[in-house]
Amino acid sequence: MKKIIYTSLLFLCVLTACSDDFVQIENQNGISEDRFLETANQANQASVAMYHPISNHGLYRMGFLIFGDVPSDNIDNGGYGTGVLGNAINGLADYNWDGSNKFLVNRWNACYQGIGRANYLISKIDQVKDISESLRNQYLGEAYFMRAFYYYHLVIGFDEVPLVTKTLTSSAEANSVTKASVEDIYNQIIEDFKTASTLLPVTPEVPEEFGRATKGAAFAFLSRVYLWTKDYQDAVNAAIEVEKLNKYALVSTNDYAKLFDGRLENSSESIMEAQFVSGYNYWSEDQAETSQMQNMFPRVPWAQYWAVRKSDTYNVLNSFENNDVRRSASILVAFEDMIEYPDAGVTSLFPDADILDSWNSRFQDPVADKGNMQIRKYLPYNPSQWGGSQAPWQYTRINVPIFRYSEIFLNKAEAYIQMSDSENALKALEVVRTRAGLTMNDVPTDPTGLFEQIKNDRRNELMFEGHRWFDLKRWGDLETVLTAAETEFNGQTTWPIPTQERDINPNL
Repeated sequence: MKKIIYTSLLFLCVLTACSDDFVQIENQNGISEDRFLETANQANQASVAMYHPISNHGLYRMGFLIFGDVPSDNIDNGGYGTGVLGNAINGLADYNWDGSNKFLVNRWNACYQGIGRANYLISKIDQVKDISESLRNQYLGEAYFMRAFYYYHLVIGFDEVPLVTKTLTSSAEANSVTKASVEDIYNQIIEDFKTASTLLPVTPEVPEEFGRATKGAAFAFLSRVYLWTKDYQDAVNAAIEVEKLNKYALVSTNDYAKLFDGRLENSSESIMEAQFVSGYNYWSEDQAETSQMQNMFPRVPWAQYWAVRKSDTYNVLNSFENNDVRRSASILVAFEDMIEYPDAGVTSLFPDADILDSWNSRFQDPVADKGNMQIRKYLPYNPSQWGGSQAPWQYTRINVPIFRYSEIFLNKAEAYIQMSDSENALKALEVVRTRAGLTMNDVPTDPTGLFEQIKNDRRNELMFEGHRWFDLKRWGDLETVLTAAETEFNGQTTWPIPTQERDINPNL
């Protein structure tokens, strides 16, 4: 997306910004709230501004993995992280949750920033005169979609939060809001996604603007949300609506790994992706459009915030069947797995210090470290997708999947089995397993066994994409699974509201 404008949460002033690729913020005072949204160009800028919080630390720059996988049975944090980010990640991994945690604060702030921008566009779009009806519908649909999107990312963790569906015009008003029930929040999310599905196009008017919400994305999120509300037939119906668009298709078995290493960004399987590019201020929350997934890789010389979970009695690798391509696409096993080095034109055992000598010292001893594991997803295939020459380890510009088409079949499989429809659950699951290079020969057909198989395939298909902890919460499996995986889980199912918010607003 290009040419973007940002507006504050309360819209007491307007900040405009534009750049060749994403955004750099530049103050330009003098445009009043009432006069800002008058032209089609301003409507476009306001619509794109709604997407910027996606790249916040609390969401898809880093937080999706930290919330969805780090406290789960997928990752062993091991206290590797240091500094502000590392300490915050350690706290979440160790279940020492408190309202000052940087990632909790960032998710809260990012989501409400996005919600505020969506509310503003919804309230002001009718005053734009020089705009086609189709473009107006697209922007309005995006606003309803993004409001639901951000509320979804709040309610799955915080549970009860303030439900704000209008522009707040004063700090006093903002600091006195009250929490809504989980049921009311989900009802609003569903209503907004439904409205978005009627307004959004199948493909945006400017097709090359990847990352915008679409009709398919609205139905896709409905299918996911209905699993949370246990409206299983509605989950199936929403998934079928995505299929009926005939827009999406799974990539081939051989191409699965390419979905995550920069070679197949915005592919036929992509329903929505967080778009990341090189450049801008790495440490700034507002001036960075790069992913921080580099902290998963041992190439980082000063920190590694997580590793694949493995102990004497537990090993993530055991969740994968033989010949499952998702294993090698998701996890690299030191001195066992082969990896391509495209610049050198060779394929050799990982990690090959003779080709790339910047791997972390944890992987330098072939005896002590044999069998050590690290995440492969988001490891750039092309070295140019690492950071700049001054600090190549600082960031990557690999897109992060928000919703992939394979999840549609997993959602259907889960919904069908919850309705005791094993036949259709098996059909939906087979689509995902076949692409993974697996057969259905040993898949249980009894409802209980089949549901466990669906859960395991969901884990393996979406591993390290930010789903696992939330899936366990939705299934009521947190205590059973996390205790067996030797995590630090001690009963938490709800994030604490940030302390700064509770200090300002006693209603929270």
